[in-house]
Amino acid sequence: TSDELRIAYAYYQEILQAFHDKEADIFFQLVKTMPKSVPRELHHIKKAFINYESGIRLALELPYSNAKIENLHTHIKALKRIAYGFRSFRRMRTRIFLINHLITY
Repeated sequence: TSDELRIAYAYYQEILQAFHDKEADIFFQLVKTMPKSVPRELHHIKKAFINYESGIRLALELPYSNAKIENLHTHIKALKRIAYGFRSFRRMRTRIFLINHLITY
């Protein structure tokens, strides 16, 4: 019904806000006090969050991210896709370094 959807949406927004603010305690308090009226799919997600609580808590509390590595990996894959004509690996490697500002020319 409309009321269940409204409650689920408000609950989802609270969890999302706690996640974006990196408030691990609030996030897991919200997860553990999930209203019974939310859809059952969210209850499956609740089990996953509780199973992986230690890892999620570390990800929220520590400032580390693998975004730079993922970005570099994406650039390399794209370059390999469009630059298959490189004769030497050394030249391709140099181009990857230049594009990602790992060396200067």
